[in-house]
Amino acid sequence: MPFLERKREKNENIRIYEGDNSFPAHFHKNLEFLYAEEDGIAVVIGEKRITLNEKDFLIIESYAVHHIIGKGKTIVLCLPEPLLNDFFAVTKGKKFSSIIIKDDDGEIYRKLNGFYGLTDKNVLLKKSAVNDLLGFLIEKIPLEKSDNKYEGPVGKTLVYLNENYRKKLDLTTIAAEVGYGKFTLSHKFKSTVGMEIREYLNQIRINDVIAEAEKGGLENKKLIDYAMDAGFESVQTFYRAFRKTVGVTPKKYFSDGKN
Repeated sequence: MPFLERKREKNENIRIYEGDNSFPAHFHKNLEFLYAEEDGIAVVIGEKRITLNEKDFLIIESYAVHHIIGKGKTIVLCLPEPLLNDFFAVTKGKKFSSIIIKDDDGEIYRKLNGFYGLTDKNVLLKKSAVNDLLGFLIEKIPLEKSDNKYEGPVGKTLVYLNENYRKKLDLTTIAAEVGYGKFTLSHKFKSTVGMEIREYLNQIRINDVIAEAEKGGLENKKLIDYAMDAGFESVQTFYRAFRKTVGVTPKKYFSDGKN
């Protein structure tokens, strides 16, 4: 199940790092780029598996669910939403016709190197580097009409659920927050994500329970208390959702020491 990467979603700094990067399926509104420094980098975007070779530069669009399979030497650049206003204005309703460009002359690599050390610089310098890279890409890759299924109400719903799952939520509340009719939203969400909104919400909560219980332990706090903190409203709902999501009962999961 894809999760909203809150750290990147809320981080207003440019993030760039190099190494054997690997991460599970996630999404965020920020733009992310992957520069392959060796052959055979396996990446999954949505349901599509892509293999990158050395000097391939991959564009990961907003809300695209993605992850790297295994490990591979790459440079990852993540650009925060506050620095992307100009880009979003220029590309509204459009997308890159190709998400991979070959950096044959090393120009992209040189531009990436310019992002190191920008964290503590003023916003004008940051925007200058961002616009320089994105402008370069727009000149090199034609734009076409966007069909990103995670844009619009589904993308807003995913973000809202990941940020508010600990609250008491129902379909009416969620639809009102997103600004969409609840029946239309429910149908669109299931056809896009592959599960009902309530099922997705329960999975987020189960993940939270497991993470918090493994971090805080069960000696001084009961498992059901973690469940209530995560947004579950009854013991029965929690146990039913846990078994459906994980495949075993909470007791068996934690007694077996599973991760």
